[in-house]
Order: sequence, then structure tokens, then C-alpha cells
Amino acid sequence: MMKEINYLILVFLCSVSATPWDWQQSNDQKTFSEMELHLRNLRKQPYFLKVNSVVNVKRGETAYLPCRVKTLGDYLVTWLKGNDVAVLSVGSNVFTSDSRYSVVHVPRQRIGADDWNLLINKTELSDSGKYHCSLNTEPKISHTVYVTVEENVYVEQKDTPNNYHNPSTPIAHVAGAPSMLAATGDNVQLDCRISGLNSPPLSLYWTKDGVVLNARVRSGISLEVEKLPGVSRSTLFLTNASTKDSGEYICLSDVAPPANISLFITEGLNESPVLASLSSLSNIPESSMFTVSLLLYLVSRL
Repeated sequence: MMKEINYLILVFLCSVSATPWDWQQSNDQKTFSEMELHLRNLRKQPYFLKVNSVVNVKRGETAYLPCRVKTLGDYLVTWLKGNDVAVLSVGSNVFTSDSRYSVVHVPRQRIGADDWNLLINKTELSDSGKYHCSLNTEPKISHTVYVTVEENVYVEQKDTPNNYHNPSTPIAHVAGAPSMLAATGDNVQLDCRISGLNSPPLSLYWTKDGVVLNARVRSGISLEVEKLPGVSRSTLFLTNASTKDSGEYICLSDVAPPANISLFITEGLNESPVLASLSSLSNIPESSMFTVSLLLYLVSRL
């Protein structure tokens, strides 16, 4: 937008006469008024804030394409793919049969902006290319994100686990995953930690059932976010938990694959000695924790 404003000013200066007071004449005064009105209208239009424009992922990972818009107002955000300008989404609505695409809207009230991030799950090599976050302004403006999906490279050595991780790729982890059990009325704390960061993430937030969590979604929610190079953290607090809080919670960022945890809120957990003792066992293997939590949850509902 600044380029267009500078261009309009240059056009105006070149179009007026050299005489200092010529702008007072009718034709030049009309030109000046038109230019001034157009500049005022441009100032009211939304514009993009600086975010990451290059996304590199391994095949099968989730790609997070950031788009941050200042003072959006009544304008619409549209995601387009490549030079064929295939429409992927308008606002929060996805207009493609490919279920791997989704849009996450995160309001940034503190800075008067909104994030309209495009997510591509289970990326494929064919997903590489240019993606445009476009606004229906006049003239139309867009933010381009360049996505590169690379083939996974697995290196298997003796005396090493088969699961290979590239140390240059940040990792997200939720403490207590894959599941957590709590009683109604408890205060629940979910901790997400992202390590291996060369720079802090631009976005770091929680969702439940595809909805970004904040105080407007549920009363009694609070968040603590620490964005630092190396390790960043996000802690979600739920006060006075109820059975409605049961579900899958996902920690999302623009730099690491998502990390999730299943939360089970049960009634009468504290009143039942059997359930309370089972839920407090610390020697349950992590691979069996989800099954145990689910069984405890189902028993508590009987």
C-alpha cells in the first residue's frame, strides 16, 4: 500500500504546474482534491503485517501458512493457490474438496489485527508452490507464502531407535500426553513446550474441536505464553472444570507440528477410592495411558 501512496504523490507532483500558486486554479485544485480523497480512502483500507513468507516442511507434516491482517473491517480474506488462482477458502469457509485444508482464525485484539492461517495437513510433494492470502480491496492486495515440501530422509543406525527426528525441526510436546484425567470442579493446567527453535514462533495457541480457545469461548480460561528462541511455552488454565471440557486439545504454532492431549473430566472421581487410586498410578506405560484414562472416564459415567 505504501508503494501505491508514493506513486500517487509522485503522479500528483508531476501533473501540477511549476508556478507555486497554480494549485489554486480550478483544474489543479480538482486534481489535488481527488488525490487527497483517494489517499484518505487508502488509509482506511486494511494491510498486511510482517509474518513468515517461507514455509519448509517434510512430507506428511502439517504446513502452517501465516497471514496477519491489520484493521480488516468488512473486507474478506481469501486463500488462493498458485498461478491458477484456485480458491481454497474465503474467510473461515473452505472451498475445496481436499479435506486436508483448513483455516484457523486468531483475533489479535491487542494490536488490532487478525491471523487467518491456512493449514495443510499430511502434506505431499505436490503441495509445494506459491499460496496467496488476498484481500478484496480496491486495488486488490495479497501476501504470498512460498511452501516447500521435502521428502523425508530416514537414517537408521545400529543401537538407535527407528524413529528419526531431524534436529533442525522444532518439536512440540504437551506434558502428560496422550491423555489426562481430572474431576469436575478441578482446575486443569495444560502445558505445551516447543523446543529446537532458532527464533520465537509468530503464533502459539490452543484449539479444542477446531475452535481457538480464549476467554470469549469459555469463561475461566487463561493463557500464559512465553515466546523465546530455543524453547517457547504456552500454558492453558481451565478453572472449575466440567464434563463439557472433555475433548482433544491441540497446541498449534507456525513452526512445529501440532501436539495434542485428550482431556477426560469425570464426575465423582474424588468420591470413589478405586477411581482415585487408579488415576494416581505413576507406573502406567505411556502407550497404555490413553486406554486407562478412557476406561476410568467410562466407569465414572456409569
